[in-house]
Amino acid sequence: AAARLGVTAEAFQKLEIAATSAGAAPGLMTEAMDKLNVGLGAFMQTGGGPAAEAFKQLGLSSQIASGQIATADQAFYAAARALEGIANPAEKARLSAQLFGRAAGADMLEVLAPGEAALRGYGEAAAQSGRIMSAEMVEKLSAAKLTIDTTSQAFMQMAQVMVGDLIVGSMGFLDTLKPMIEQGKALAAQIGAFLGPSFAEL
Repeated sequence: AAARLGVTAEAFQKLEIAATSAGAAPGLMTEAMDKLNVGLGAFMQTGGGPAAEAFKQLGLSSQIASGQIATADQAFYAAARALEGIANPAEKARLSAQLFGRAAGADMLEVLAPGEAALRGYGEAAAQSGRIMSAEMVEKLSAAKLTIDTTSQAFMQMAQVMVGDLIVGSMGFLDTLKPMIEQGKALAAQIGAFLGPSFAEL
């Protein structure tokens, strides 16, 4: 997920912890960073895109052009710092919506409220306390999950085959019983025919 959002696994964990520390709901940072990464990519390629106006108004366009801002997490902290200088709440909300999307933009104002320094501090404190997994650990966990998923899929396929074989075996067993069932039915009919008159006389 981090790679899709244009950040490293460690950087995204810091962002996620910073967001939750600032009161964000789970998943908000993922949605916001997805929009920011799309906007950053479009601006780098064409100078336009959904976040172009916000980048220009916040004075970030030159930093993006020079490569000083090259990743979504760098854009996030730079935007947080620049938004601190916007006094008008409506203007700040408009810029936040352009950067992080309409759905996440309003909620991101609460995340950004502590300011860039505090947000960075949340992430660094988490790293120092051992709450941030290294890229190597994340990669190992991803590989372990893939192994578990592959193994689970293999067991499911085996179970389906076994159930299929059982059904086929059961059908064969029923086919074997059919003649015996027919013989039993014929015998019952004969007994009924023999006893019928006797019962009628009673």
